[in-house]
Order: sequence, then structure tokens, then C-alpha cells
Amino acid sequence: MRKDLAVLIGALAVLVVVYLVAEKPFSRATPDELRDARLVFPEFSPQDARAIAVHGPKHEFRLERSGDEWLIAGERTMYADSTKVQTALRLIAELSTADLVSIVPDKHSVFEVDDEQGTHVVVEAKDDVLAECIIGRRGPDYLSAYFRIPGQDEVYLSQRGLASNLLREQDHWRDRKVMHFDRDAATSITVERGTDKIVLDRTGEEEWRVVEPMDAAADESAVRRLLLSLSNMSALGFEDEKTPAECGLEEPATVVTVELGDAPPKTILVGSRDERTYFVRRSDRETIYRVSSPVIERIPAEAKDVIASESEEPDRD
Repeated sequence: MRKDLAVLIGALAVLVVVYLVAEKPFSRATPDELRDARLVFPEFSPQDARAIAVHGPKHEFRLERSGDEWLIAGERTMYADSTKVQTALRLIAELSTADLVSIVPDKHSVFEVDDEQGTHVVVEAKDDVLAECIIGRRGPDYLSAYFRIPGQDEVYLSQRGLASNLLREQDHWRDRKVMHFDRDAATSITVERGTDKIVLDRTGEEEWRVVEPMDAAADESAVRRLLLSLSNMSALGFEDEKTPAECGLEEPATVVTVELGDAPPKTILVGSRDERTYFVRRSDRETIYRVSSPVIERIPAEAKDVIASESEEPDRD
């Protein structure tokens, strides 16, 4: 009896020592240090990533870095939204072992983190794998997800947003920004329709003037509306099947250029109208976007659309 008791006490002592070594409950570690100690990929830095490969029953795509931009790998050049890519990389970097839910291999299929049901995510550097995990079914709140590291038995519950940000259709990753810029940086706007041209120049902090085809004060509210539309222009979708000629983009109906001081100018080409959208291209990309008709139709057709009325004309004496 005494021998059994001694063995039990010894076993308990060993467990206590293991706990103290592993958890350090009396240490003065900061919350940040505790969080970092639980990171699945403590050495992983999103800025080192050069590719993200996703392979699973429902999702199959590869994102690759090209200079400062991200592309969706494939036969056709498709630009990825860098903001969405950076969000996904941050979520992978923040994966933690804090919420352990299982250490039983037979449970992998239950949480859908087995090789057949799970979605494999691999983040690559130039010649190395930076992070690799298998994402399974959604967690109890549907915002988190179960995940496992290949070759390991443990299953963890992720932070919120991992699955909803990462496990998306390829179209989700495409960059929909047609023309985005800081409105305060705009110094000039040129609208060309065939041989007709309208040029607006900024003359003050919030003052604009029409300088072509005549010299006149600009309607400030009309210019503000125009800048609002141009500076946040995003596509509703893409046209991947038609040629530029079929979309009226080989001889565009309208060309809009915004000068941005020392930064490179932004230029878009507007083609033909199709139902409720216009076909639009950026001057620096081959992608054909579909942009909402009301957005494009805010671009002035004639100089009178942006010229101030006589009552608004400032005294220039």
C-alpha cells in the first residue's frame, strides 16, 4: 500500500514539474510573450512570402508575388488584390496552439483535417516552405476553423476569419480596383472623347478651373463628385471572354487621366456599354473590367457639365 502511494506521489510530482516547465505559471511573461510562445509558425514573416498554394476538395489556386504585386497563377494574367493577400498571410502568421481540441488521429476526419477532406495551404519563400497547414471544417461560431499541421496529431481551433478570408473562390482574389488614388493629391483631370478634350486644373486647395477647351471657373461640387467617382472606381466584375475590339477598347469612347503631382498619373479607357455596365481598362493592365454605368456616366461629356454658373464665377479682378 505504501509502495503504491509512493509511486502515485512520484507520478504526480513528475506531472507538476512538467507543467511548471511547460507553462511557467509563476513567470512574469507579458501577454505578448505568452502569445508569441504559442504561435504555430513563430519564425514566419508575411513579407518573406513569395507564393501561397491552396489545394482541397473545393478550392484550388496559387497566388504568386511579382515585384510589389500578387498574381493568380494560370494561363491568363490575373492580378490579385494585395490587401486580401496580406490579410490571409497575417492570419496564417497568427495561428496559435492556444485552442487545442484533439490529439486523437481518428478524430481528424471528424474535424475534416485529414488528407482527403482538408484544404492544404502552403506558404512558400523563394526556395523554402515558410508555413503549411490543413484547414478543416468551420468552428462552433462558424467564424473560426479547425486546423492541423501535416504530420502531427494535434487539432486546433483557429482565430476568427481564417476560413472566410482564405478559403474563397479564385474570383474573390482578383483585384477589382480600376482607379484608386488620394483625391487631395489630384492636380489635373483630362477627359478625352475623340478629338474633344476637357482639362481641369487645381488652382487652390479645393479650387479647380477649366483650362480646355476654354478658360472658366469650375463647378466645385461637380468636380468633387467626379473625383469621388474616379478615386474609388472598382469593378463589378470582369470580361475574360471578349477581345478589346469587341468591348470597344481598341478605339475607346473616353480616356480619363488624373495627374497626381510627383506620383505616376492614373489613366482609364472606357469602351462600349453592355446592359448595366461599361467595359473599362486601365492603361497599365490588359484586364477588362465591368464598371457600373452610373459611375462612368458621372464623367463629364461636355465642358458645360463642369463649368460654374455665372453666379458662382469668382471675381478675378
